[in-house]
Amino acid sequence: MHVPHVVRARPSRSWFFSIVGGIGLFAVAIGFGRTYAVPMARGTFVASAAVHVHGALAFAWVLLFVAQPLLVRWGRLGWHRRVGRAGLPLAVGVAVTMVPAGVFQATRDAAAGGGPDVWIVVAMVHDRLTRGAVHPVPAWAGSAVILEQSFEVFAFDTPLWRSIAQKLYGWLRSIGL
Repeated sequence: MHVPHVVRARPSRSWFFSIVGGIGLFAVAIGFGRTYAVPMARGTFVASAAVHVHGALAFAWVLLFVAQPLLVRWGRLGWHRRVGRAGLPLAVGVAVTMVPAGVFQATRDAAAGGGPDVWIVVAMVHDRLTRGAVHPVPAWAGSAVILEQSFEVFAFDTPLWRSIAQKLYGWLRSIGL
């Protein structure tokens, strides 16, 4: 019989990442509550399936971000690693569905404001100040998210991109996404 390895939680562990995850979840609830959840409940939100899939994947990503530091805090490193494996497929799914979701947002001119990048930077600065080095996940994945979002800001606002995006959006709708 295999007994999972359980590491005792250290009471001195910082709550920083758990708090940042909670703030991120709160921000998603407030930000998308008004623009997605409430209109969906009222039956006034209309979008392609790809936009709903994007929302589900992105929300799962935020829940993963909340769960991971709690699992470490509770000393469940085995679960932390197993659950962490969902991060890559979720990130790929969010990235793939970003195009139709971004086109949807751009066509509706729904200006969003700041994104999760600020919390990624806060986490990286916190790591640097408290550990002397940035953890590899925010360093690589966080930097990729920031670069992708920066590219998106510039790309989604050009006539060339709007033309390509409209054609892509039309094609995705034609195949039922």
